[in-house]
Amino acid sequence: MLHVPKAIEWYRPAMTRRMLRIVLPCSLLTLTAALLIGGGVLVRDGGWSATLVIVGVLFAIAGPTIAAYGVLKFLKHDVYLSLRTDGVQFHDEEGCDSFIRWSDLEEAASPDPGTLELRPDNGGAPLIVKEQFIGIANADLAARIAELHRKALLGVPLR
Repeated sequence: MLHVPKAIEWYRPAMTRRMLRIVLPCSLLTLTAALLIGGGVLVRDGGWSATLVIVGVLFAIAGPTIAAYGVLKFLKHDVYLSLRTDGVQFHDEEGCDSFIRWSDLEEAASPDPGTLELRPDNGGAPLIVKEQFIGIANADLAARIAELHRKALLGVPLR
């Protein structure tokens, strides 16, 4: 029977800072739009009133449009780390997959909070992941990888 590898755990990078770079400016544009339109209604001076409302409407259109474009860019950021029954897979921003089998892994470490390092035992270049993942610190993730690595080497079924 053919053994098909299956994902045990799957991690996405924390994207809070990237999302804030989209949400904050667009929120400010929308708030400014509301203030300009409100000011245009309150001024009741033909020229100024119309100008404030028109500029406010342009800001009201620009805010959500920029937000939609930013969210589309945000969603295209398809980076993940997958712990599978046969090893560790990292999918980077360029769409490239790096894979290390459990039998080829020497060590998983986190030299600093923003880095996860996976060293193969064949003396090859380590896989260095410069991401922080949602819901788990890189040191804890390295410990989890080491735990699964030990189990895989002992022949314990990974689920």
